[in-house]
Amino acid sequence: MRLFSTWGEIVDHAAEKLLTPTGWVRPDTATYPTGGDWAEQYLQPLVDALGVQAFAALQASPGARVYHDELRAREVGQYAALRRLANRLVGILYGCLKSGTRLRRSDRLVASCREARRLTFRLLGCLSAGRQGLAAGPGGR
Repeated sequence: MRLFSTWGEIVDHAAEKLLTPTGWVRPDTATYPTGGDWAEQYLQPLVDALGVQAFAALQASPGARVYHDELRAREVGQYAALRRLANRLVGILYGCLKSGTRLRRSDRLVASCREARRLTFRLLGCLSAGRQGLAAGPGGR
């Protein structure tokens, strides 16, 4: 079954920038993909690229390593732990983009869910107050 939107309408510019270095080629923007085409040609490569970013974060970020290790200690599988870490990194990026906050090298990916919730509430408070000078943190659930 074809989607109601063309490839040009459903491919995000930021996702395209992430995928292009992997050899991904944007489909013809005027065509309508099927749900299977969309999943296979866009969503799965995007998931794979985010997984690579999450894996790299294990070496670059002590907070990412702690979060990953906490998940693994709770017997979460390796793939699922990397997927959750990728989700957390996307959440941080979203918070930065939405608030106009730059993520500085001194900022850390928070290690615990309690800390994540605390930083999320601080971020939301700054958004509602219109302030932008805050270290970004992931969303807590």
